[in-house]
Amino acid sequence: AGIHWWYGDHSHAAEVTAGYYNTNGRNAYREIAEVFKSYGATLDFTCLEMRNSEQPSNAHSYPEYLVQQVLDAAHSVGVKVSGENALARYDEYAYEQILSYKSRLHAFTYLRL
Repeated sequence: AGIHWWYGDHSHAAEVTAGYYNTNGRNAYREIAEVFKSYGATLDFTCLEMRNSEQPSNAHSYPEYLVQQVLDAAHSVGVKVSGENALARYDEYAYEQILSYKSRLHAFTYLRL
């Protein structure tokens, strides 16, 4: 799940509420990637079309940083990553953001065509 709200706050409140303990030096996404590795599974992640600059500042939402953390965590343990978009976006700006991750993805599913 792309829980990017409050990602920029030290508490990572939205992630912690969802059960992802991604704070105090703990990398929840690496822990999740290790489970995927143990089963030989591919990790699928969302919000690849989203940019930090498009989010309201009061939400401390940083989807780009979150995607980067997930990609780094998965690759650090040898897990393939597939991706998808979260929003119905049909603009070039969102498409370019998706393409920026192309070299690090095993596959991509374009949702909401």
